Amino acid sequence: MPKQPSAKSTWLLTYGASGPSITHELLRAITDLAVDECYTASDRANKHTIIHLSRKVRQTGMQKAMRAVAASVGIELTTVFGYENINSTHGSVKVREHVLFRWIVRAHKEMREDFEHWVAPGKTRGVFERFEGLRQKARADPPPPKTPMRQRLLELTEEVAALRRENEALRHQLEAQ
Repeated sequence: MPKQPSAKSTWLLTYGASGPSITHELLRAITDLAVDECYTASDRANKHTIIHLSRKVRQTGMQKAMRAVAASVGIELTTVFGYENINSTHGSVKVREHVLFRWIVRAHKEMREDFEHWVAPGKTRGVFERFEGLRQKARADPPPPKTPMRQRLLELTEEVAALRRENEALRHQLEAQ
């Protein structure tokens, strides 16, 4: 009999965008999951929710809870090509390295209109605070290297001088024609 994966507390769920969002209130009303954080961002076709549970649950328990949600509210889980619709850390694949987890981190950082979040009152540390380094990895562009102001001014002056020389050469060519 294959070994069952251990229980996890952080889960990433992907489901259709046409229905309601999976929230802590919805999960509390339908399932016995003890949610203390809930983050949702959506794109055109799907919604993606990260939930953190105060009590860990196994994959089978999460699947059972999502079947109950589907039966009660009609939320249908969907898949993103190459990924499962219910994700958590499994083996060497960590949920915080999932492309959609990083996408939700970016939505959180930018506080986009499609981003919804809830954290239990009194909770001081959240899912994203634990992965502070991930925020830097999720950025589209790396921050520019720190260079002294004087050095940067010299570089810009050299660039401007080169552009002036090129402009002057082009002007001479035009006059020659």
